[in-house]
Amino acid sequence: MLASCMTPRLQSAFSRSTFSWIVGFLITVAVSGVNAQEDNELPITQSAYLDDRITRVLQEYEISGQPEATVISDVVIEPSRLFISLPWYWNQLRSDRSKFYWQDLDLRLKYLGDDYGFPVMGLALVKVTEKTGRTREKIRDFWVARAIRSPLPEDGFDRPRNRGRNAVNLYEELRAKNPDMKPRELISSIPFEYLETNSAECPELTAVLSKLFDVPLVSSNQEFFPLHSDTIVLTIRNGPGYRRITYEGWVEADGNTPGAWAVNLIAAIDSCWRAVPVEQFDQFEIPE
Repeated sequence: MLASCMTPRLQSAFSRSTFSWIVGFLITVAVSGVNAQEDNELPITQSAYLDDRITRVLQEYEISGQPEATVISDVVIEPSRLFISLPWYWNQLRSDRSKFYWQDLDLRLKYLGDDYGFPVMGLALVKVTEKTGRTREKIRDFWVARAIRSPLPEDGFDRPRNRGRNAVNLYEELRAKNPDMKPRELISSIPFEYLETNSAECPELTAVLSKLFDVPLVSSNQEFFPLHSDTIVLTIRNGPGYRRITYEGWVEADGNTPGAWAVNLIAAIDSCWRAVPVEQFDQFEIPE
């Protein structure tokens, strides 16, 4: 009715204006919905991660043939949990227009003792590049490292596999004394070590990592696998395309191999670790 009273030019202008208003309204609603979703979402916590993973592995451990204590402890030192909340924090950092942070590389290392797979240590590192907000000029690169390590046995003999065996023994002893305790409660009673450092406070970290890509991701001797050797699983994700490389093999004392490099990394940064509460891994802070 209203349109019939308008000239063709007014009808055209009215149509464009109405269309623009509708599009603008829909975009506003969509953006508001996304922002509301992002605001309501919270980072995954260490506690929630363990609850979920333990439930899953308890359903699978009988198939693997490994003892429950070994499987459960292996979940505890899983490196992927160490920066599980990082994607959420990247979203928060995007609100700071004066800075731009880019995750160039991440590395995950799991160390298992003996061919029984005793859970010794899970270690993860992320390399972050800090740039200016507008021009994207690089300000600095830095590494953040986190680890979960099985507790040292009472005799104090700090051989890697002894830590892993100790964690399994503690779990089994607690299970025997407290048959009604759930696996999650048993794990909370084991004094796993939660550790953190970064390249700003640990130059040794940067020095070892600078040699990472000098190491061929193959064993020096594929045909010979020593009996009862410790093993590592090393995963590297590199670049914006998230190319993933995974190596699994035995730990060697020396040589230009991933096993030897892992040993050097662990030894080089051992004095740099800071003990932190496990809740620290629910956060991510940019080191000064």
